[in-house]
Amino acid sequence: MKQYIELSPRFYPGDDKTPQWAVDGETVSKAIAEGNIPQIVLPGFDENAKSPVVAVILAQEPTPEKPQNDYCIHPDYVNALQSLNMRLVMIAYDKINEQLRQAAPKGIFLIGGAFNSPADWYEERPEEDVDKRGKAYLKIIAYAKKHKLPTLGICAGHQMIAGSEGAKLMKGINNGLPADKSHKQPAYQIAHQVHIEPDSRLYKIIGKEKIATNSSHTEALIGHQMGKCTISARAEDGIIEAMELKHPWNSFVLGVQWHPERLLRLGDENSLKIFKAFVEAVKEQ
Repeated sequence: MKQYIELSPRFYPGDDKTPQWAVDGETVSKAIAEGNIPQIVLPGFDENAKSPVVAVILAQEPTPEKPQNDYCIHPDYVNALQSLNMRLVMIAYDKINEQLRQAAPKGIFLIGGAFNSPADWYEERPEEDVDKRGKAYLKIIAYAKKHKLPTLGICAGHQMIAGSEGAKLMKGINNGLPADKSHKQPAYQIAHQVHIEPDSRLYKIIGKEKIATNSSHTEALIGHQMGKCTISARAEDGIIEAMELKHPWNSFVLGVQWHPERLLRLGDENSLKIFKAFVEAVKEQ
């Protein structure tokens, strides 16, 4: 049985004075324990609207600033898709396939965040293995692949798509770098230039070989171990900034290492082009 659960705005320390959309984990767990499948939505969600549904994975990660069981999502992600008339159904980490079947999405959106990917994805294997959130991403990616859905991954979402297709990851990319060269910069600050491969889907979307982006990551893909992926863009220091697939399950399967949803908040034209291309692919489903 479907149980609607609405997100509500909550303030957390360190969130640039912007409330996140959130729901406590107990509410979701209780619905599942009672035999219901949660349908997590924003206020005003219209079940009967004609606009397509995009499934969006939620964040649930332990930080000092928020309760560890809160599911939440930054409004920049939400606004990027709602501004293009997408209806959003948020996905928690239990009964994932049931949530997806119930929502019947036409597209998959994988947000960034701090969590563990599978340990065997790394050239130097870390002690910690994949956690619950990482496993949730893998299940959603498998659903996208099975149903041939347009998929957009941002930051960690980009890495999860690539890793699931055989790419390898490395940690500690900022170790030893001066502060101004680090890939971990303030959210809305331009950090570096990104060079886009002219034969890539990303180039077809943006129409430029060089763009300026923000940056907020400590891990990255390894260029000589890309599995079934291709490199779409690199930063000036060689770090991979975007990836596509050699044999994509949909015409739109793209991962970007930066955060276009944040730049879109500032009116960035290149970011808008990425989201518009994703939405057009969703509408074609």
